[in-house]
Amino acid sequence: MTSIDEAAAATASMDAAAAATASNEDDTAEAASDELPSELAAWYGEQGLQIARVADLAPRYRYARVKDASETDAIRSTLDAEPVAWLPGFLRMPAARRLKGSAPYEDRRVFAMDAASGYAARALGCNEGDRVLDLCCAPGAKLLCLAEAVGVNGAVDGVDVSEKRLSVARKLLDAHHDPAGAARVRLYRSDGRRFPDERELLYDSRAADSFEQRGARKRLNKSARQREAKRLKALPEEDCAEAYDRVLVDADCTTDGSHAHVQKMVEKGTAVDNVSAERCSSLLELQAALLRNGFGRLRRGGVLVYGTCSLTKAQNEDVVEAFLRDEPAARLMSLEVPPVAVAGSIPGTVRFPAGGETSGLFVARLEKTPNVVVT
Repeated sequence: MTSIDEAAAATASMDAAAAATASNEDDTAEAASDELPSELAAWYGEQGLQIARVADLAPRYRYARVKDASETDAIRSTLDAEPVAWLPGFLRMPAARRLKGSAPYEDRRVFAMDAASGYAARALGCNEGDRVLDLCCAPGAKLLCLAEAVGVNGAVDGVDVSEKRLSVARKLLDAHHDPAGAARVRLYRSDGRRFPDERELLYDSRAADSFEQRGARKRLNKSARQREAKRLKALPEEDCAEAYDRVLVDADCTTDGSHAHVQKMVEKGTAVDNVSAERCSSLLELQAALLRNGFGRLRRGGVLVYGTCSLTKAQNEDVVEAFLRDEPAARLMSLEVPPVAVAGSIPGTVRFPAGGETSGLFVARLEKTPNVVVT
């Protein structure tokens, strides 16, 4: 070399070798951290799924729900995104690209929502003025879509057993829902298996205190929370038995089709326990009970959508088939299969495979038949 002497060249060479070694070590560590625990990989194998790494579950795209359809083209250009042909109102971009921090996101003109979840909400086929029950509503993205679909004369009741998760849904509503020009939305803390019994109303978009606090955009202090709770308790309650035109049961599950959930559980060391035989058995009982109660809240001629982000047949088709055997008023309705999804093992159901263009999801649609003759 002419620009450095031999000693400097030797030093540079050693530095390059060290850097390469460090890089290789980092790559090895990253690869190791991406591997699933052997017990979890074996569990996936038992479900007929070849998933050995967390990355095998990762969707190829990130999605944004556009609130105002008239802004789609402008937002598309800003985000350098493309429309989702099979799901109007959604834009997609490479998964590596961040939505948070972009102008449309910070201006609250879009919110993050996977297209598979958007499909599940759309599958309900809500009409203007419908009354809708979202039985496992947190974190709230589907709730927002449902509120938009039923319009100012409609109503959406969101239910979750966790007040912490409901607070996340409320923040999303505060950011993106206009109670004056859109559906009435209420949030209830209740066990979805027993709703409307033992329910506590935590939020009503038509309540005066909610308007005041939304405008202030600040955290409620203790006295304000007490005032709001008192006002909400004083609001008249409607009968919730067979009162809903549409019901969404996005049931708790092992979340094994969600890249984000599995990654978090692997990092925390809880992924194997999450799919233990005891937990899976408990979840199957819960899913059956949620479906049963959700259907019970549905009016005659109404529609229910059942879904989970599990990839297993046991938590999806098997739950639906068992329910159809036991419930003479239930009829399975066929769903159109989007180009990024596949048909479930029950005709008319839909599966979004993990590691594809969206997050993993199962969707089934049921109708409560108008007239049933019991023999």
